[in-house]
Amino acid sequence: MTEYENGYAAYQNGVANYEWGVQQLQSSSLTLNQEKLRLNQADEALSKASQEFSTQKSQVEKEITAAQSEIEDAKTELSKIEESSYQVYTRSTLPGSDGYVTYQNATKSISAVGNVIPVVLYLVAALVTVTTMARFVDKERTQSGLFKALGYTNKQIMAKFVLYGLGAGLAGAIVGIILGNTVLSPLISSIITETTVIGASTLYFYPMWTSLAIGLTLLSAVLPAYLVAQRELFEKPASLLLPKPPVSGSKILLERWRFVWSRLSFTHKVTARNIFRYKLRMLMTIFGVAGTVALLFGGLGIRSSISGVVDRQFGDLIHYDMLVVENSKASEEELDGLSDFLQSDQVRQSLPVAFEQITEKITSNDQEKTASIRLYITDRPEYGTFDRA
Repeated sequence: MTEYENGYAAYQNGVANYEWGVQQLQSSSLTLNQEKLRLNQADEALSKASQEFSTQKSQVEKEITAAQSEIEDAKTELSKIEESSYQVYTRSTLPGSDGYVTYQNATKSISAVGNVIPVVLYLVAALVTVTTMARFVDKERTQSGLFKALGYTNKQIMAKFVLYGLGAGLAGAIVGIILGNTVLSPLISSIITETTVIGASTLYFYPMWTSLAIGLTLLSAVLPAYLVAQRELFEKPASLLLPKPPVSGSKILLERWRFVWSRLSFTHKVTARNIFRYKLRMLMTIFGVAGTVALLFGGLGIRSSISGVVDRQFGDLIHYDMLVVENSKASEEELDGLSDFLQSDQVRQSLPVAFEQITEKITSNDQEKTASIRLYITDRPEYGTFDRA
């Protein structure tokens, strides 16, 4: 290759390198322009962000200042609030708890009466049962002698009377328990709670008292039959087949007082003899009649005592239907509305009174109770009352 050809090839390479360099220069210039544009956009975004940050910062500072001002105002208002006082009440001491107090007093009264009435009723029922079972054994005297003559043992004959007393006693006890738990207890409970908002009482079944009632019933029904039958069956069958001999006659104490006995008629003498000869029957009759009459008059006395309280309380002592206490913090508009209402046709009559309530705590039997006295003062004496809660 000649020198000319070598120079021409080098020239072509230089032109190609020049064109490549120009292209690279143009590409770098374009990239530089793009980067400058991005830099300008970033500067604009940074400027906007700075402005927004300044605006938000000023707004937050204003809000913080306002919040601090509100906190200071709240602290000032809080310092003006008086210290709160707290009172703890029970169901009995809670103001307006008349329903609980009434319910408590009623249950205590019924509990006190319930401790006496069952005893009297049981004694009367036991006397009647003992007399009935004794007469039943005496009536079956001839039949017991016949069974004994046929070869029945004393235990077999006695089982007849014991099972009769057991069956009758259990039947009466079960019926009484069912009626007492399903009829009598709900009836008494509804009478107590019907005038209150407490609601119906929850009734429970008491196994101990039920067992005691059944045991006492069997004691008064089975034991007399067993004792009387045992006494009768000691005799021989021939004696049992004969009528029971009458009790040997003897002079009674009244016969020894001749000046009294001679003035009695025949009917009175027979009555006196029967009373002194059959002392057990006499005592049963006296205690039975006395117990039933005592229960009757006790019930009538409780009824008259309770019925008179309502008439006395709401007829003689209290002559108003409602007590409206004025609120010291009420506005003038609310007080005007109250005055308009009291003067309307919906209120028949109203009377302004001075109201004062005094509360004292009394410690009794290691229990602290609260007694409240309400005083109503007015110039009309028929409306002046003294109400102690």
